[in-house]
Amino acid sequence: MAGEIGARHPDVAGLSLAELHERQREWALGFARSRQEWLDRTKPGHGTVVDGAWP
Repeated sequence: MAGEIGARHPDVAGLSLAELHERQREWALGFARSRQEWLDRTKPGHGTVVDGAWP
């Protein structure tokens, strides 16, 4: 699977593990922010907090 991802995304394949981890953190945070904004806009009073933390 990793080989397939690397073939499709050579910019990601060339990253070190530390760089990949940092990118994953950024992607997770961006997704969480976007999801939270969508929930806040479309479901007022929903009470959900989307956690963007990455291990």
